[in-house]
Amino acid sequence: MSTNAREYQREYQRRRRAEDPEYAERQRQMCRDYHNKNREAMLAKSRKYHIDHAEKRREYAKRYAKEHPEKKKVSIAVWRKKNIVKVREATKEWNKNNQDKLKRYRKEAYKKTKLEVLGHYSNGVPVCSCCGEPEIVFLSIDHINGGGTKHRKELLGQGKNFYRWLKINGYPSGYRVLCHNCNQAYGHYGFCPHQVKDLEAASA
Repeated sequence: MSTNAREYQREYQRRRRAEDPEYAERQRQMCRDYHNKNREAMLAKSRKYHIDHAEKRREYAKRYAKEHPEKKKVSIAVWRKKNIVKVREATKEWNKNNQDKLKRYRKEAYKKTKLEVLGHYSNGVPVCSCCGEPEIVFLSIDHINGGGTKHRKELLGQGKNFYRWLKINGYPSGYRVLCHNCNQAYGHYGFCPHQVKDLEAASA
């Protein structure tokens, strides 16, 4: 059958199915019956095709994901939801066999999240809101109205979870960036020496 004849036949079938619901249902039932009757043979044929064209399928999958990123995300989410047990088992096995990679990934993810959170609460450039300290390793997030210790305990007591919580919840208000020195001063004395110096300089 030529290409034109095949296309004509497909178009004819599409029109007829659209115009005749009963015919469309008979066609669907015929397909279901055929698939049920020849299930094993079709699966074997599909597996053979996947093996024989593995490289071609990988290239197509990469191209499709690049051209349709949103559709790809949705399809992955749907698949993961349907196969949640399989995903958890595979993830557990991968984590067990790739401890070094997992540690590096978590460390990099934590640094990235912390930088994003600090940048948000510093209007773009992470600095201590009290003394202006710019060194990232010295900076942290402070609860302006207190309650930081209790909040972190609710988040399993880990600062890493806290930065992630702030990002997931849309960066709520009530937080600021402080260096560890200023944060400790506020925690112990209720004020920071930098404030006193600023007041003395302003009144001099």
